[in-house]
Amino acid sequence: MNQQRPNNIMLQTIVRAISIILFSFSIYLLFAGNDNPGGGFIGGLMASLAILTLYLVFDIQTIQKYFPLNYQAIIVTGLFCPVITGVIAMIKGHGFFTLVDIGFGGWTFSTSILFELGVFLVVVGAVLTIMLAIAEDDE
Repeated sequence: MNQQRPNNIMLQTIVRAISIILFSFSIYLLFAGNDNPGGGFIGGLMASLAILTLYLVFDIQTIQKYFPLNYQAIIVTGLFCPVITGVIAMIKGHGFFTLVDIGFGGWTFSTSILFELGVFLVVVGAVLTIMLAIAEDDE
């Protein structure tokens, strides 16, 4: 039996707004993690939650049409970020995982943000890969 999903425009509109708020908060948590509680892990979980709420309201094909992301590639990209962090520290003459300050275009930031970004990407990729594998297995 071919059963269509109901078209809940109000629910879809609310979930779009909620997912934008959740994703914005996840970016805040990512950057706040250097000085305050937060960081790449909790920020990645919040970003995954933002994307998963979209998957709950819309179908998988619709989300993959607008966000054609390969979550396994996101994991690999996230795993390269700590390596880049270590290489930058070694180029600056420090130990492999020593946090150093980098100047870029008049801005100065620590390599810890690059490490946190790697954690963020790995968490987002892993959570969404697992959840979509479970969802596809159910169909």
